[in-house]
Amino acid sequence: MKKFEFRLDAALRWRDTQLQMERGKLSALLAEESKLKDNLENLGRERRSALQCLAKEQLFSLDLRSLSSYLVGAEARSNMLHDQIRKRGKLVTDQRERVVRAERDVKLLLKLRQKRQLEWKAGMEREIEANAEESWLAANFRR
Repeated sequence: MKKFEFRLDAALRWRDTQLQMERGKLSALLAEESKLKDNLENLGRERRSALQCLAKEQLFSLDLRSLSSYLVGAEARSNMLHDQIRKRGKLVTDQRERVVRAERDVKLLLKLRQKRQLEWKAGMEREIEANAEESWLAANFRR
């Protein structure tokens, strides 16, 4: 009796490796997106903190000019971060689709492997049954 052998095992391993790579890329993109969002939140806190200095009783024109310059720069950084987050979100969506396709490819091969294994098992059971029947006939008709 021969051992079960799935001819597409190499393809299955390759597809599984592809899936792991795609998941790794997705994790990296999600980490980048999270970092960008954290940077945006930090910038928002910095802006709010800078605006609190307007509550001081004594402000000089230099303070107002500095604050104005800072707020203009912060707004530009905020717009840049929003743009980067939007682009990263698109990349994340595309990468999620790649992961789903890779998972589907692996599942397809696993189902095929399972089907072939069931067919092999049924064939082995038929072979065992035929051998048992032959042995029984040989033992009973020798007499």
